[in-house]
Amino acid sequence: MSEKSSKLKEILAEKPDAFLETLAEEHQASMRDVLHCLPSGLYRAAKGEHFLELMQELPSWGTMRIICSTPDMIYEVATSFPEGSTARGFYNLKSTNGFSGHIKADACAEIGLLRRQFFGKETACLMLLNTKGDCYLKIFIGREEDGSLKQDQLEKFEGLAERFAALSPQ
Repeated sequence: MSEKSSKLKEILAEKPDAFLETLAEEHQASMRDVLHCLPSGLYRAAKGEHFLELMQELPSWGTMRIICSTPDMIYEVATSFPEGSTARGFYNLKSTNGFSGHIKADACAEIGLLRRQFFGKETACLMLLNTKGDCYLKIFIGREEDGSLKQDQLEKFEGLAERFAALSPQ
C-alpha cells in the first residue's frame, strides 16, 4: 500500500463523512483512489461494462438528485433519470424534464455505489468514474419529506449493488 493510500485510509477512518473531492485534491489523488480508501462497506465498485444496464434501469427509480460537477461548478437537479439510447458512441438522454445530454458510452470505467453518513444524514449515491478515476456523474437516492432516503430506491440501490457484485467481483 502506498504512503498516500495509507494516509487517506487513516483520515477516512477518523472522518468517513469527509468531503471526498477535497481529499482527492489535497492529496493529489483521483476520486477512485479516495473512494477505495473508505472504511469497508461504505463503497462498492462494479465494472464500467455494466454502464448500459444501469442507464436502462435508472428511469424506473423516480425522482433523484443528479449532480454533474467540475472543480469550478456543481450542477444539480432533482428529477427522474431520462430514458435514452445509444448512437455514435454516446448514450443519448431523451428528456422532457430538463435533464438531457449525451454520455460517452465507453467512458465509464467504474460504477461506484457509495452509502455513508454525510452532514449528519444517511446518503446513497451512484457514481460514474472514468479511466482517470474522475467522477463525472453522481446520482443520489431521493429523499422523503422528512429527509429520510426513499426506501423503494434504497432497495433498488442495494439490489443493484448485490447484482453487480455477483457479475463482476472485485
